[in-house]
Amino acid sequence: MQGNAVHFTPLPKQQGFTLYEALVSATILLILVGFAAPAFEQLSNRTELNGEFNALLTAINRARALAVDSANRVVLCPADDEGTACREEPHWHQGWIMFADDNHDRERDADEIIYERSMPMTSGNTATSSRYRRRIGFMPTGTAFGSNVTIRLCPADGTTQPRAIIISNVGRPRTETIPASACAGLTGT
Repeated sequence: MQGNAVHFTPLPKQQGFTLYEALVSATILLILVGFAAPAFEQLSNRTELNGEFNALLTAINRARALAVDSANRVVLCPADDEGTACREEPHWHQGWIMFADDNHDRERDADEIIYERSMPMTSGNTATSSRYRRRIGFMPTGTAFGSNVTIRLCPADGTTQPRAIIISNVGRPRTETIPASACAGLTGT
Protein backbone atom coordinates (compact mmCIF):
# COMPACT_ATOMS: atom_id res chain seq x y z
CA MET A 1 0.00 0.00 0.00
CA GLN A 2 2.92 2.24 0.06
CA GLY A 3 2.63 2.99 -3.60
CA ASN A 4 -0.79 4.57 -3.21
CA ALA A 5 0.10 6.89 -0.30
CA VAL A 6 0.08 10.59 -1.00
CA HIS A 7 3.04 12.47 0.29
CA PHE A 8 2.64 16.14 1.13
CA THR A 9 5.71 18.26 1.28
CA PRO A 10 5.21 21.24 3.53
CA LEU A 11 5.23 24.59 1.80
CA PRO A 12 7.99 26.94 2.82
CA LYS A 13 6.91 29.36 5.53
CA GLN A 14 6.04 32.72 4.00
CA GLN A 15 7.79 35.79 5.31
CA GLY A 16 6.69 39.44 5.21
CA PHE A 17 3.66 41.48 6.08
CA THR A 18 0.15 41.31 4.89
CA LEU A 19 -1.42 44.41 3.41
CA TYR A 20 -3.54 44.80 6.53
CA GLU A 21 -0.49 44.71 8.82
CA ALA A 22 1.33 47.28 6.67
CA LEU A 23 -1.67 49.66 6.75
CA VAL A 24 -2.02 49.38 10.53
CA SER A 25 1.72 50.03 10.99
CA ALA A 26 1.60 53.05 8.65
CA THR A 27 -1.41 54.47 10.49
CA ILE A 28 0.29 54.15 13.87
CA LEU A 29 3.45 55.75 12.48
CA LEU A 30 1.50 58.71 11.07
CA ILE A 31 -0.27 59.25 14.39
CA LEU A 32 3.05 59.25 16.26
CA VAL A 33 4.61 61.70 13.76
CA GLY A 34 1.53 63.92 14.10
CA PHE A 35 2.11 64.16 17.85
CA ALA A 36 5.90 64.57 17.58
CA ALA A 37 6.01 67.27 14.88
CA PRO A 38 4.62 70.15 17.00
CA ALA A 39 6.86 69.19 19.91
CA PHE A 40 9.87 69.09 17.59
CA GLU A 41 8.96 72.50 16.13
CA GLN A 42 8.66 73.98 19.62
CA LEU A 43 12.02 72.46 20.57
CA SER A 44 13.55 73.95 17.43
CA ASN A 45 12.09 77.40 18.20
CA ARG A 46 13.31 77.26 21.80
CA THR A 47 16.79 76.23 20.67
CA GLU A 48 16.90 79.10 18.17
CA LEU A 49 15.74 81.63 20.80
CA ASN A 50 18.34 80.36 23.28
CA GLY A 51 21.08 80.61 20.65
CA GLU A 52 20.21 84.23 19.89
CA PHE A 53 19.91 85.00 23.60
CA ASN A 54 23.34 83.50 24.30
CA ALA A 55 24.93 85.40 21.38
CA LEU A 56 23.69 88.71 22.80
CA LEU A 57 24.69 87.80 26.36
CA THR A 58 28.16 86.80 25.14
CA ALA A 59 28.52 90.13 23.32
CA ILE A 60 27.61 92.02 26.52
CA ASN A 61 30.14 90.06 28.55
CA ARG A 62 32.78 90.52 25.86
CA ALA A 63 32.18 94.30 25.75
CA ARG A 64 32.63 94.55 29.51
CA ALA A 65 35.81 92.46 29.47
CA LEU A 66 37.18 94.46 26.56
CA ALA A 67 36.59 97.73 28.40
CA VAL A 68 38.56 96.44 31.37
CA ASP A 69 41.34 94.89 29.25
CA SER A 70 41.78 97.94 27.01
CA ALA A 71 41.32 100.49 29.83
CA ASN A 72 38.94 102.33 27.51
CA ARG A 73 35.21 102.85 27.21
CA VAL A 74 33.42 100.30 25.04
CA VAL A 75 29.87 100.72 23.75
CA LEU A 76 27.47 98.06 22.54
CA CYS A 77 24.41 99.27 20.61
CA PRO A 78 21.86 98.18 18.01
CA ALA A 79 23.47 98.65 14.59
CA ASP A 80 22.11 100.75 11.77
CA ASP A 81 21.47 99.09 8.41
CA GLU A 82 25.09 99.57 7.31
CA GLY A 83 26.47 98.17 10.57
CA THR A 84 28.71 101.19 11.12
CA ALA A 85 26.76 103.32 13.62
CA CYS A 86 24.16 103.01 16.37
CA ARG A 87 20.52 102.70 15.39
CA GLU A 88 18.11 105.20 16.92
CA GLU A 89 15.54 102.49 17.70
CA PRO A 90 16.24 99.95 20.45
CA HIS A 91 15.95 96.95 18.09
CA TRP A 92 18.80 94.61 18.97
CA HIS A 93 17.43 91.84 16.74
CA GLN A 94 18.50 93.87 13.70
CA GLY A 95 22.12 93.37 14.70
CA TRP A 96 24.52 95.24 16.98
CA ILE A 97 27.98 96.73 16.99
CA MET A 98 30.62 96.95 19.69
CA PHE A 99 33.10 99.80 19.40
CA ALA A 100 35.77 101.73 21.27
CA ASP A 101 34.30 105.00 22.52
CA ASP A 102 37.51 107.03 22.46
CA ASN A 103 35.84 110.45 22.80
CA HIS A 104 33.24 109.29 25.38
CA ASP A 105 30.19 110.47 23.42
CA ARG A 106 28.54 107.02 23.08
CA GLU A 107 28.34 107.50 19.30
CA ARG A 108 30.60 105.71 16.87
CA ASP A 109 32.83 108.04 14.92
CA ALA A 110 34.64 107.03 11.74
CA ASP A 111 38.00 106.74 13.53
CA GLU A 112 36.70 104.52 16.37
CA ILE A 113 37.40 100.80 16.09
CA ILE A 114 34.51 98.37 15.65
CA TYR A 115 35.36 95.29 17.70
CA GLU A 116 32.29 93.28 16.75
CA ARG A 117 29.45 93.50 14.25
CA SER A 118 26.60 91.01 14.41
CA MET A 119 24.19 89.99 11.72
CA PRO A 120 20.45 90.52 12.18
CA MET A 121 18.50 87.69 13.77
CA THR A 122 16.74 85.76 11.02
CA SER A 123 14.29 83.82 13.17
CA GLY A 124 11.65 86.53 13.50
CA ASN A 125 12.32 86.78 17.25
CA THR A 126 12.61 90.31 18.60
CA ALA A 127 15.13 91.76 21.04
CA THR A 128 14.32 95.23 22.34
CA SER A 129 15.40 97.48 25.16
CA SER A 130 13.87 100.65 26.47
CA ARG A 131 13.93 103.46 23.94
CA TYR A 132 15.81 105.47 26.55
CA ARG A 133 18.59 102.88 26.83
CA ARG A 134 19.67 102.10 23.30
CA ARG A 135 23.33 101.87 24.19
CA ILE A 136 25.24 99.89 26.78
CA GLY A 137 28.49 101.55 27.67
CA PHE A 138 31.19 100.04 29.85
CA MET A 139 33.87 102.02 31.66
CA PRO A 140 37.44 100.76 32.13
CA THR A 141 36.39 99.63 35.62
CA GLY A 142 33.79 97.27 34.10
CA THR A 143 30.86 99.32 35.35
CA ALA A 144 28.05 100.37 33.02
CA PHE A 145 27.22 104.04 32.78
CA GLY A 146 23.60 105.17 32.88
CA SER A 147 20.71 103.39 34.52
CA ASN A 148 19.92 99.69 34.55
CA VAL A 149 18.88 98.32 31.17
CA THR A 150 16.71 95.34 30.27
CA ILE A 151 16.80 93.71 26.86
CA ARG A 152 13.78 91.48 26.24
CA LEU A 153 14.06 88.64 23.75
CA CYS A 154 10.56 87.70 22.61
CA PRO A 155 9.81 84.65 20.50
CA ALA A 156 8.05 85.01 17.17
CA ASP A 157 6.02 81.84 17.69
CA GLY A 158 4.44 82.90 20.99
CA THR A 159 4.86 79.43 22.49
CA THR A 160 8.44 79.73 23.70
CA GLN A 161 9.09 81.45 27.03
CA PRO A 162 10.52 84.99 26.60
CA ARG A 163 13.80 85.84 28.30
CA ALA A 164 15.52 89.01 29.45
CA ILE A 165 19.05 90.25 30.05
CA ILE A 166 19.29 92.87 32.79
CA ILE A 167 22.50 94.91 33.11
CA SER A 168 23.02 96.78 36.36
CA ASN A 169 25.20 99.85 36.90
CA VAL A 170 27.84 97.53 38.32
CA GLY A 171 28.05 96.16 34.77
CA ARG A 172 27.08 92.60 35.49
CA PRO A 173 24.41 91.08 33.29
CA ARG A 174 21.90 88.70 34.77
CA THR A 175 19.27 86.69 32.97
CA GLU A 176 15.74 85.72 33.76
CA THR A 177 12.67 84.19 32.22
CA ILE A 178 9.91 86.76 31.83
CA PRO A 179 6.15 86.42 31.33
CA ALA A 180 4.78 86.55 27.79
CA SER A 181 2.87 89.71 28.77
CA ALA A 182 6.24 91.54 28.92
CA CYS A 183 6.40 91.16 25.14
CA ALA A 184 2.90 92.43 24.45
CA GLY A 185 2.83 95.49 22.26
CA LEU A 186 6.52 95.37 21.33
CA THR A 187 7.23 96.02 17.70
CA GLY A 188 10.25 94.60 16.01
CA THR A 189 10.54 96.65 12.87
